[in-house]
Amino acid sequence: LFLLRVSRMTVNYPGEVLLVHFERFLGPMSHRWSGKGRPENAFEVLEFSGRPQLDSQCLVTFGLSAHHLQIAREGNSTIRMELAIFAYRTFDSKVLGALLFAVGLDAIERHLTSGLHGVLNGSGPVLSGGNPEFEHLYLASPGYFPRSFDWCTELSPPVAIVQLIPISSGERKLITEVGWSAFEDAIAERNIDLLKFDARSAVV
Repeated sequence: LFLLRVSRMTVNYPGEVLLVHFERFLGPMSHRWSGKGRPENAFEVLEFSGRPQLDSQCLVTFGLSAHHLQIAREGNSTIRMELAIFAYRTFDSKVLGALLFAVGLDAIERHLTSGLHGVLNGSGPVLSGGNPEFEHLYLASPGYFPRSFDWCTELSPPVAIVQLIPISSGERKLITEVGWSAFEDAIAERNIDLLKFDARSAVV
């Protein structure tokens, strides 16, 4: 469903350090799901309730950063990252987790990511049965916590925490033709609630 290819590189995964990083900002996890992909590509999804606010939830991948992913259009540059979704609790956490597994496994299989402020082009709603206006995903730095949450610097190289934000075709065009900062400025100026995930209003 989501694009992106290159040579594979993996490293041993120091999960305990990353888990401590997550729990420092998100509190104790409330649930975890194991991946159903091939053993060498497996990672988990962790759920944290009441973060970033009481009526919301946070889901993150756990283990994706064992893979060094090449950043599209940036030559040999690579990144280690974990994906995150922030949404109101009205959203089914299993559906959100399925999206994280789909995007993460696709990145591993292609060994490639669009990187921070990049776009993953989709075809159809980002969530099964969701809003058809939002077909694509924007990769952002989370804005709900201190900036020290955005990178786990206790690991070397550091691991980026990357938020998945559903976007419309118009918003994708704004990002690719004008720039990612124009999109983020529009979100802030119009006070768009990103916890509504794919139920929010599009800025374009």
